[in-house]
Amino acid sequence: MAVDVKLQLKLKTLLTKFMVHDHEVIDDTCLEKLLTQLSKDEYSAELLDIQECRAFCECALQSFEKGAIGDTLLSFSLRLHGLVIKNEQTFSLVEVRESTERITSSPRWIVTNNVSIQFSFVQMVSFLLGHNAGVTFLENSDIWRTVKKLYEKNSSIYVSRECQTFLKNFIMKASPSKRDLCSEILQGALDTLESNKTDLNAAADLLISVLEETLRENKPGVCALVRQRLKQICSDLLSIANLDKVVLLKVAKLELLLLFCAVQPTDEALQALEHDSLELIRRLVVLKAVATVQALTAHCQIYWKIVQPRVQCVHRKYSYDVQIVYVQLMPVMKNKNDDIDIKDAIKNFLENLCCCTSSETQVVGCYFRKLCFSQSDHQKIACRSIHSLLQLKDVLERTTSLKVFRALMCIVVQLVSSNNNEIIEIQESGLMKTALEALIKMMDHFHFTWTESFETVEILHYMQDLLCETALEDQQICLILQIMRRAVEDFLPPNLALLTNTLEGNLQNLGPQLYKCLQSSSWEVRDSALEVVAVVAKISIDKFPAFQDHLIQHSLCGQVVSMAQGDSDGYVRSSALKCLSTMVAVPHYWDRCLKEQNVPHLLTTILCQDSEGLVRHPAAALATAMLQYDRLKSDEKENLYLVMASAAATDLHWEVKVGALLFWETVMKQQLTAQGMIDGKFPDVTFSSTTRRIVTLDKREVQSRLQQVLNELSRVRCLSVLLSALDDPDLHVVRKAAEIVKHFLLQLDEHGLLVKGTNSEQQNDAIPQEKPVTKEMASSRASDSDVTMESANSNSVIDGIVGASDLSLLAAVCRTQLQVSEMQPAAPQQVLLVSADDFLKAAGAMDVDQIVSCKEDWLFRTHDHLESLLTDMLEAREFQHNTNDMDCY
Repeated sequence: MAVDVKLQLKLKTLLTKFMVHDHEVIDDTCLEKLLTQLSKDEYSAELLDIQECRAFCECALQSFEKGAIGDTLLSFSLRLHGLVIKNEQTFSLVEVRESTERITSSPRWIVTNNVSIQFSFVQMVSFLLGHNAGVTFLENSDIWRTVKKLYEKNSSIYVSRECQTFLKNFIMKASPSKRDLCSEILQGALDTLESNKTDLNAAADLLISVLEETLRENKPGVCALVRQRLKQICSDLLSIANLDKVVLLKVAKLELLLLFCAVQPTDEALQALEHDSLELIRRLVVLKAVATVQALTAHCQIYWKIVQPRVQCVHRKYSYDVQIVYVQLMPVMKNKNDDIDIKDAIKNFLENLCCCTSSETQVVGCYFRKLCFSQSDHQKIACRSIHSLLQLKDVLERTTSLKVFRALMCIVVQLVSSNNNEIIEIQESGLMKTALEALIKMMDHFHFTWTESFETVEILHYMQDLLCETALEDQQICLILQIMRRAVEDFLPPNLALLTNTLEGNLQNLGPQLYKCLQSSSWEVRDSALEVVAVVAKISIDKFPAFQDHLIQHSLCGQVVSMAQGDSDGYVRSSALKCLSTMVAVPHYWDRCLKEQNVPHLLTTILCQDSEGLVRHPAAALATAMLQYDRLKSDEKENLYLVMASAAATDLHWEVKVGALLFWETVMKQQLTAQGMIDGKFPDVTFSSTTRRIVTLDKREVQSRLQQVLNELSRVRCLSVLLSALDDPDLHVVRKAAEIVKHFLLQLDEHGLLVKGTNSEQQNDAIPQEKPVTKEMASSRASDSDVTMESANSNSVIDGIVGASDLSLLAAVCRTQLQVSEMQPAAPQQVLLVSADDFLKAAGAMDVDQIVSCKEDWLFRTHDHLESLLTDMLEAREFQHNTNDMDCY
C-alpha cells in the first residue's frame, strides 16, 4: 500500500517537534495511538523506513542524558525503534544495526528506576526475536543478560512479565550451538529455587513459562537441560510442611510439567503419567493443600489437552481427563445418605462415573473429598471447584463436560430435597448461584441435547420444583427461569408432543408459575419470565401445539400485552413486545386473545411516545410481524404507515430506523407479491383478481404492474423513506437502505423501468429534506399549517460555536433538549411525498454502492486514521493554551 507523501511529511515534522528542548507531551494516549497505527502492516513498510524514524531513538537517548526530553518521549522512542528493527531487511542496514548496538549498550536501562522506560526497552529488544538476524544479534551480545538483571530486579509486574516472555522466547529460538546460553539462564533460576532463601516466585515463573512453551512446541531438548536437577529440587521443596501456598503450587506445577514433557505415545508412558499425577495429588492432599489440588488438577487438564493429539493412537481403558475430573468433582458431591434417599439421577451418575475411573483414582478422590468436607468452608471449596471447571470448558472434551453437567444436576437434585433452612444456608454460601450459573454456561457452550443424558430430560421438572421454594432470592429465581427457558427450548423431546394434545405432570404447573413470576416486584424476574413465555409461544407454533391452549387458559397473552403497555421498566416492556412478535404469528393466540387487545394502537403509542429506544425497536419488529401475518385492518395499516415512515426518517436511535426499514421491506415484498411476483420473479402467466382471468405477463404487463407498485409505495411514503435513509448520518441505516434499494432497482432495471442518468441534481431534488417538516396529528382533520424556519448562515454558525465557551455550548444544548421535549407531538411527523417518476429519476442518477462507500470512508478517516491523528498531534501544542480540562481527544 503506497503511503501518501503528505503523511510522511507530517510524521517527520512530528518527530522533529518532539526533539524541541521545551516540548511537553500533553497526552501520552496520543503516543499509544500513534504506535498502534504505525504497527499496522499498511504503514510499517514505508513510514518506518524514513531516516527520521531510524535516527530518532538514538537522538532521544542522547537528549534524555542531557535532560532535554522527558521519560515519556524516551519510552516512545524506544518502542518506535522496536518497530523499525522489527523488519529484518531494515535491521540488516549497517546504520540501523550500529544504532541498535549503541542504544542497547547503554547502562541506563539497569540504573533507571522508571518502569515505563524499562518496559519499553525490553519490548524493543523483543522485536529482534521476530527474525533470524535479530536472534543472531542477541546471541552475540549481552542484551539477554541485561534483560535477566531487569527480571531479577523485579521492579514491576509488567516489566517482569515482559522480561519473562523475552527470556522464554530467546531460549526457544536460540540455535542448538548456543545451548550454553540457555543453560546459563535456566541454571541461574534453579540456583535461586534451590537456595529457598530469597523470593522464589520469579525463578519458578520463568521455569514454568519455559517448560510450558517446551511442552507446546514439543522440544524435549530444552527440558533435558534441567530435568534431573529440577526434579530433585521439587521433591525437596514439597517435603517442607510450612511452604508458602503460592510457592507450593508453582513447585507442584513444575513437577507436573516434567511428567508431561516426558510423555511418549506408549501405554506404559501414559500409565506412568496417570500414576505419577495421582501420586502428586495425593502428596498435596497429605499436606492439606485443598486450593493447590484444585489449581493443579486444572493444569492437568490443560497440559493433557496439549499432549493428547500426540498420544491419541494409544487406546486405554480409562481416559486421563476423566480420572482428573473425578478428583475435581469430589468437593461437589456431598453425601446426604443420612438425610434422604439417593435419587435415581444421582445414583445413575455415580455408577457411571465409577465405571470410567480406576480404583487408584477413586481412592485419591475419596481422600480429597474427605479433606474438603472436613473444612468449615466446604461450600466455598465446592464453589471454587465449579469455577475451575467452568474455566476449562474450552479444554474439556464434550463427553467429559457432560459428566460435569450431570454433577451440577446432582447439586440441583439435592437442593430440591433440602428444607428452607438448608436452602438459605446454601444461598448465603453462594453455592446455589454458582451451580445455576454454571449450568447456564455449560448449556450455552456445549448445546447438549435431550438424548445425551437422563438429566437433560428432567431438568425442567427439577427447576419447576425448585421454583416452588419460598426461601429463594430474586437473583436465584432469575437463574432458575433462565435454565427453564433453555430446557423448554432444547430439552423437551418433540416425539412425545406428537402423541398427545394435553400437558401432563409438572408441565401443567408451568403456566401458573410463569404468571406468578410475571407479577413479581423485581423487574429482573419479570423480564426472565417473559423470556420463558416467548420460548413457550415459539415452540407452540408447530413443535408443542398443546402449549397454545395452556398459555391462553392461564391469561398469559393478556398479561404480556398489559406489561408491554404499562410496565414501569423499559427492559420488561421490550421483552414483552418481543414476546408479542412471536405470539402474533400463531392464529390461535390472535383469534382467542390478542385480537381484542387493540395491539395496533399500542404500537403507534409506543413508537410515537415512548422515550426509550430499546422499547421502540421491538415495537418496530412487532409492527413488521403483524404486517407479515396479516393482523392489520386497512385503516390500521394506513395509520401504521405514517408512524413507520416517521420512525424510519426521524427516530433518534439507529436500531429503530433499521427496524422500520425492515417493515418497509416487508411492505415492498407484499406489494410485489400482490402483483404476481413469486420468489423474486414474474411467471409467464398469472390469475388476475380484478378481471378474474388468466393474464399473460408480457413486458408491457409487467411494467404496468411495477408502475402500480411504485405508485402505491409512493402513496404510503415508502419511496421517501428509502431515499431519506440513504442520506442518513448513521452508517447502519445507510447500509440497510442501500441493500433494499439495490435489490429493488435490480428488479426495475430487469424489466426496463429504470433509466440510467448522470444528472446528480435529479437525485438531490428527489431526496426529501428533514427541514422544513410539516407536523400533523394523525387523527386531526384540520387544515395543514406551513411551518417556516429561518436557516442561519453556515459560516456564522461555525464562528459562533468556535467563539463560545464550553459551558455556553452545554447550556445551549440543554435548552434545546428541553424545548424539544416540551414540543414533542403525540402523533408522528409527516414525511414528504416522493412521486414514482421522481424516484425513478433519482434512482437512475445514483450509485448506491458509491453512497455507502463514501460514508464508510468518512467514518474510517474520522474514527481511526493515521493522518487525522498526526494532524491533531501537530496542532495540539498550538491550541494548548485555548483548551481546558473539559475537552477530550
